[in-house]
Amino acid sequence: MDTYKTVKAQYENSKLRLKELTVLADQADHAWYMSGFDDGEEYKKMMETEKNAKDEHKHIRALAYELAVLEHKEFGTSLTKLFKEYGIAVASIRKLLTKNGVAYMSPTLMQWLPINSAPKDGTKFLALMRTSNIEIAFHTNGEYGGFRVDAYAPPMINEDWMEYWMPLPKPPALEGEKDD
Repeated sequence: MDTYKTVKAQYENSKLRLKELTVLADQADHAWYMSGFDDGEEYKKMMETEKNAKDEHKHIRALAYELAVLEHKEFGTSLTKLFKEYGIAVASIRKLLTKNGVAYMSPTLMQWLPINSAPKDGTKFLALMRTSNIEIAFHTNGEYGGFRVDAYAPPMINEDWMEYWMPLPKPPALEGEKDD
């Protein structure tokens, strides 16, 4: 989990750096244009800033690849979601997983995940309690924020009471509905 947080922070910082470098490259390009394309120093500045931006873009891609593997391994993030987040083709993500020795988790294959990775956005999920019971739980924010399970009175529970979680399975399609 710490590795994921470190790489995610590097990824976000690199994206900000790329924005800065892109602005600098545009400014250098404009300065060279304003010199009538005659100033060799402005040309060198422009080429250097464009090279730095390209290098940062390559660095971001490498971090995105690493994040895709880590997210799938740690959280079971679907390949489709990883594609949308990082722009990496699903087939490429599968190759990355294989190359890194990470088992591909099919969305239909449910897997228990560490409770510290449970969603905290109100999404309902299955929680495996320390008592071996399985409950439907969710997290609420606000003054009385925390995990809740409707079957308990009071419904708020301590995260320490849960060991693992997994997403709720998709319900079967009703008659006449299309299954995605």
